[in-house]
Amino acid sequence: MSAESRPSTDSRHEPTPLRAILEVELPESVQCPVARETPNASAVTQTITGDGGGQTCQNEVTVADGTTTQTEYVSTSVDESCACAAIRQFECVFDLEGVRDGALRVSLVVPERSLLGDVVSALRETGASVDLRRISRLGDDGGSVELDATAITEKQREAVELAVELGYYDRPRGTDLAELADRLDVSRSAVSQRLNAVESTLVQSLVADRDVQT
Repeated sequence: MSAESRPSTDSRHEPTPLRAILEVELPESVQCPVARETPNASAVTQTITGDGGGQTCQNEVTVADGTTTQTEYVSTSVDESCACAAIRQFECVFDLEGVRDGALRVSLVVPERSLLGDVVSALRETGASVDLRRISRLGDDGGSVELDATAITEKQREAVELAVELGYYDRPRGTDLAELADRLDVSRSAVSQRLNAVESTLVQSLVADRDVQT
């Protein structure tokens, strides 16, 4: 086989994009009209207009009330407290899917896992509470495998986020259970149980998702 016809192996080392669903609960000080005026919206179509001198966020919001569906239009100026503005500074694709109990439901695709952490950190810097509800790894064929994170508790989520941040799942590992336990102020067995619970939940979700697809 000639050098010209030999297949490239570079793609094996390229990170696989991730799709994530976030629920973003804004602090009381942020008067986002989408979250405040339409706290339970089934769909949102958003457009941001303007330039560096001032931008306006315009939204077409679908609100379902029982069997009745109505469309509302809300807009606001964009500032540093805006959750969407915090996401837009990163190289990712995102969509505001709707609102549930006042929390924005955001779907985004990032090229690699580390960028997802950066997006979440930026949102939290605005004072928002961020909950990762679902994460998918996009396949080369355009499909995805979804992992349902809704059954994971806050303490389990805190433990696994710290473990990822400190490199517990890296090879070689960047930390161990003792350091995680010290940072979380719990016993090593408690940390181990929380991480094992998260791993079990995600594995079961993965298997269930594949069963549905087949």
